[in-house]
Amino acid sequence: DWAIVSCEEVAPGDTGPITGSRPGSLFHLCLQPASGSMPDYNVGDLFEWHGSARVGGEEQQAFRRDFSIAGLPGDDTLDLIVRRVELPEGAMGLASTALTSGDTSKPVQGRIRTYANFHQTAGDGPLLAIAAGSGWGGVRAHVISAIDAQRLVWLIFGERGPSSDLAVFADMRKWEEAGKIKRLDLALSRANDDAPRYAQDCVTENADAIAQFLGADGAVAICGAASMGAEVHEALTRALSDDWIDRARAQDRWRSATY
Repeated sequence: DWAIVSCEEVAPGDTGPITGSRPGSLFHLCLQPASGSMPDYNVGDLFEWHGSARVGGEEQQAFRRDFSIAGLPGDDTLDLIVRRVELPEGAMGLASTALTSGDTSKPVQGRIRTYANFHQTAGDGPLLAIAAGSGWGGVRAHVISAIDAQRLVWLIFGERGPSSDLAVFADMRKWEEAGKIKRLDLALSRANDDAPRYAQDCVTENADAIAQFLGADGAVAICGAASMGAEVHEALTRALSDDWIDRARAQDRWRSATY
């Protein structure tokens, strides 16, 4: 059992028609074990939510959903970035509703699960972190860890917007203003309806600068929707070459978690 200590809406959801599902608001949650001490984990590990729902009348079906842990081992709380999922006819995603309903009196069930493929990038070279939406939950710990290690960090983050003053940007802005990250690029897809801008567009526009920033020993961490991840990968391949990416993968300097 885990207690929800806080649940803050950090970005509004989509207001367009629902087709299959609609991405709702983005939330930053802080959890603590209902009893005992905080379990140990690594950068990149997952919180595996457990729940159940009625299916076909009385039948109960168990569900599990994974969420990236957005904080560091040793933190007082376990942080998650969760997108509420809205479904047709008023239905809601099971896991996202359980976590973001605002009812902090009821514990949620879950466990920490290792995810070695997204553990901290190797080396001490510059880090390029790229995320969109709830993918911020995946790269946030990578960014904080790199800041603590005094590595150079370039963060590219995409969200709907259109405002650049959303609460989800607060940490990013603070780190940029304090000089803890070298560069921050925000891609707001709703800032200009005629020419929406996404994280992958930022990569394409800055291909030469990215190659120079990463050099031979830089690292990359990517998290977000599979479609975004595929387009970011293509853009980085053009900027860095297949050989650079292959070497980075072999040396654990390339981490990608898409869904």
